[in-house]
Amino acid sequence: IGPLRNVFDLAHMDGMIDANPASRIKNAKTQKPEPDPLTLDEMNRVLEWMARAPAWENYFEFAFFPGLRTSALIALQLGDIDFHNRIVRVQRAKVRAKTKGTKTSTIRDVELSSRAIGALARQKERTFLRGEEVFLHPFTGEPIIDDRPPRLFWESALKACGLRHRAAYQT
Repeated sequence: IGPLRNVFDLAHMDGMIDANPASRIKNAKTQKPEPDPLTLDEMNRVLEWMARAPAWENYFEFAFFPGLRTSALIALQLGDIDFHNRIVRVQRAKVRAKTKGTKTSTIRDVELSSRAIGALARQKERTFLRGEEVFLHPFTGEPIIDDRPPRLFWESALKACGLRHRAAYQT
C-alpha cells in the first residue's frame, strides 16, 4: 500500500488528481516473526566449522555479539573501532555496493564483548594494510558489496553442522 500511496501523492501534487484515493486505506496489521537465534552451543559448532575460512569465522563471531545489521557489518571501517574503550561506532551501511547512512538514520556506539573484540583484532591483522573496510571478501580480497557472500557461507555452515535453516541476520 505504501508505494501505491506514494504514486497517488505524486499525481496529486502534480495536479493530475484532486485527492489521493489510497489515503484512507489502512495498513493491515502484521505480526513479525520472533527472533530465532542459535544457541551458544550451535554458535560454537558453526564457528568451529567456519575455522576453515578464518576471515568468515571472524566476520560471524563478530556478527553474533553486537547485533549489527549485515549492511552495517560489511560497511564497517577500521576507524569505526575503538579497541581501547571496546566500542564500535555504527555510522554507515552498504547496500548493493553503495555506502549510505544507517537504516535508522542514526549514528550509535555499541559496546563490544571480549569475543567481539577478539574477532575484530584477528580480522585487523588480515585487513589493516589493505583498505578501510574491516571485512573483505576472503577469496577476492575486495570489499564485500552486498549480503550475498556472507549469506552463502552462512547457509553452507548451517547445512554442514546439521542445523535448521535460519536467515543470517539471526546472528
